[in-house]
Amino acid sequence: MSLSATDNPGGSGVKEITYSATGAQPIAGTTAPGSSASIPVTVEGETTITFFATDNAGNAESPKAVTVKIDKTKPVITGARSPQPNANDWRLPKLAS
Repeated sequence: MSLSATDNPGGSGVKEITYSATGAQPIAGTTAPGSSASIPVTVEGETTITFFATDNAGNAESPKAVTVKIDKTKPVITGARSPQPNANDWRLPKLAS
């Protein structure tokens, strides 16, 4: 997952992005310098990432959250014969006219 932040025009610029995660893949609070961060989420299940950016003047935005869902379980296909075999070897009997 990639995060990217921008400051308002004429602002002081983005200093850092702070993030953490809970759920299937917990991540302790981490601060990445600059205006972008890459968070590798690879564990099956639901992981909620909370993040916010701080500018060079020390202003922090309100935290935001996103849930990442990973399902690595392969699907299973089952089948059944329909109709079931009959004495006519799967052929339907001819109707009398």
